[in-house]
Amino acid sequence: MFESDFKTNIFMNSYEQPENKLTYSFLTLIEHLHPDASLKILSTIIPSHDMDKKHVEKITIELLYGGGETNPDGSILVRFDDSSLLNIYFENKTWRRGLDINQINGHAKQYLNSPDNILLVITSDKSDKEILDQLGDQRIFFRAWPDFIDDMEQTRTTISDGKDPFLINQFIEYAERSGEAWRARMIKESLIKSYSIMLGLSKDIKDFYNESWRLMEKMKEDILPSFTGYIKTGKVAQHFGRLGVECVLTTSHLDEWIFFGIYYDTVDHGIPFVVHNEPEYAIFFDMNPKNRPKLMEVDSIMDAADRLKDIKYERNFPENTCKNAWRICYWREPLKKYTTADISELKNLFEAQLRLFFESDFYKKVLSVKST
Repeated sequence: MFESDFKTNIFMNSYEQPENKLTYSFLTLIEHLHPDASLKILSTIIPSHDMDKKHVEKITIELLYGGGETNPDGSILVRFDDSSLLNIYFENKTWRRGLDINQINGHAKQYLNSPDNILLVITSDKSDKEILDQLGDQRIFFRAWPDFIDDMEQTRTTISDGKDPFLINQFIEYAERSGEAWRARMIKESLIKSYSIMLGLSKDIKDFYNESWRLMEKMKEDILPSFTGYIKTGKVAQHFGRLGVECVLTTSHLDEWIFFGIYYDTVDHGIPFVVHNEPEYAIFFDMNPKNRPKLMEVDSIMDAADRLKDIKYERNFPENTCKNAWRICYWREPLKKYTTADISELKNLFEAQLRLFFESDFYKKVLSVKST
């Protein structure tokens, strides 16, 4: 096998703790870069040992030690072509867990027993340098994550190998977006402009909610009397990224209900808008997820679910495609499609689609489920 076959899989990060994830990602980066590129990065923290004057033969990493009296987060073994070695033990601390000086002393006592062994400590707090400096141990090297990320970015500009700049950039992006190695920087003009636009739109957003609420109150008053056989009560509510009439059904053996109104935010529902970023008039038929298996037991339920498309309803059953198991099926139309319509047209639209659903084979089969 080629030597590269034995390298740690850069995508197989199974750790749950953010600190361990960052450790894995950093050590894997060092292993997968060309050795000279890895040495450039390490040299920004470890200026001694004449690393910049040597040629690397091989770099090997060891992930997350365990079982000892004190356990570093990993190690980096650098083999030079002159047969010399440098074993770099690694201790990582993010903002969640502060530096433990007793732990550092334990690492030094157990692992720094050779001139070839050193300890690299990287934390999120720059003031940790003062604490480590008090130890007076020249075998311990420190860097704060924000500064180290800056170092990496500078180093990346000096590396020409095809994949190395890409990998370094990917690690920098991961470290910053995860919040584990943030950096202070001046706020970009584009972000200031976006925030200013948001402030300017805040009144319009409030007006949108207010107008939507009034419109849905009118829809409730006009529509509910037409469905007394199906809907027991309804009230206007705003939650889950939708604003409209939440209806308690006359029969709800599966803990189901129906909503009609405005769908304006996709985060909770997980259902993309028909037109990108454009709110919709919508009807949602919802059900307690624990009762989905019971609905699946109904005879020919899938045939009936497939026929929902004939009345322009989309289904999230039995598959949970949108990753929100409360949603069973739904109908929607973009708001802008009806900006020139009057209120009676909107009432007729909702009434027609509600009636199509209530008279559908699918809903009839839902009603066939008896309470237990």
